[in-house]
Amino acid sequence: MISKIIDMKNNINLQKNKDRWDEILKKFRDACYLFHFKDQTSANIILKKKLPKMINDWQKESGIEKNKYKQKIKHTFTVEQMRVANAFLLRKALQEETMQQNFNKKSLDQEKLNEEMMLDEIEKIIDKENFYCMDQNIEK
Repeated sequence: MISKIIDMKNNINLQKNKDRWDEILKKFRDACYLFHFKDQTSANIILKKKLPKMINDWQKESGIEKNKYKQKIKHTFTVEQMRVANAFLLRKALQEETMQQNFNKKSLDQEKLNEEMMLDEIEKIIDKENFYCMDQNIEK
């Protein structure tokens, strides 16, 4: 019974620690987004005021030695920066593709409209010629 309680307490602590880590990553990601949108002031508030305390609290609870946790943070933040940068590159590529598809669709729509207008004009010309021919036949 006591071992189950200890296991349960350890699981709760592990989950709390994971939740703290997830919150650290979220804040760091927020800072990356802010930097991307040229809001250095807000990004620096997160990086210099909010994150250090959060990281310190997490490190104390995790029991990871200082050198290892610094390596973990550095590696994780580098990966997170790349993920954010890649997300914006992907977003830009998708926007460009969407714009190209819209341009192609508009071009096709315009082409179809032009074709329909040409056909209408051709029909009018044919109708006029038929009328003219009919009119000529009547005169003869």
